[in-house]
Amino acid sequence: GTDWTNMEGKSEGLLIGCTAKGKKEGSGGKIVNVLVAISYKKGVIDCEQYEKMNGQFFRSYVQRKFPAMFEKAAKGDSRLWIQDGDPSQNCAAAQNAFRDVNASLLSIPPRSPDMNPIETLFHLVRKELMRQAISNKITKETYNEFSQRIVSTINGISSKTIDKIIESMDKRMDLVIKQNGNRTKY
Repeated sequence: GTDWTNMEGKSEGLLIGCTAKGKKEGSGGKIVNVLVAISYKKGVIDCEQYEKMNGQFFRSYVQRKFPAMFEKAAKGDSRLWIQDGDPSQNCAAAQNAFRDVNASLLSIPPRSPDMNPIETLFHLVRKELMRQAISNKITKETYNEFSQRIVSTINGISSKTIDKIIESMDKRMDLVIKQNGNRTKY
């Protein structure tokens, strides 16, 4: 999931920092939280806005969404879910929910955007939100308008773009190894 900060005011969408990843507080704005799932050759297979991420919410999400998402992903018996180390998504309740839906978890280290394809997607979404704000001269929008724009933008990312992000993972891993685990251009 990621957080997007809505700065309700005259500069919404036009200043650096109008969207934020990983911040639980904005500078006076409300945060839009979304949980996004992508799949190779299928694109965005789920995008759900939520109020607060915790173990109970994530367990419910797994139970409600995973069966349909894995069916939509159409990967046969593969039920691999990749995520970072968010404690609420790795708690005992979440682990039990993974088992209940026969999902396997591949956990990548927290704060490792180089190894997390969804972070690249979020970067593209941020750029597109900024482009929209400038080209549409958005100077103010409500929280609901901003939320809808985020979800619409995420759902509008093409399957081809997502495939390119996922296909870049081999190069990313090679570069992470070459950089001895230090940050890369990704």
